[in-house]
Amino acid sequence: MGAHETIVVEFESPEKLRPAEVGVLIDERADTLDVTATIIDLAGRGFSRLLKLKRNGFLDQRIMN
Repeated sequence: MGAHETIVVEFESPEKLRPAEVGVLIDERADTLDVTATIIDLAGRGFSRLLKLKRNGFLDQRIMN
């Protein structure tokens, strides 16, 4: 076994739990990290979209109107 072997790591949460569920189970509270992970999870599963908006100043005109 002189050659280096590539090890591929795969992770799946226990029993298909979502990020917020795992976060609450770990520390018994829902915090900003759990919410952020849920937003990314929803986008990854196609339930929402993340858009990058160009801002002209403190508040974007599209938000104000």
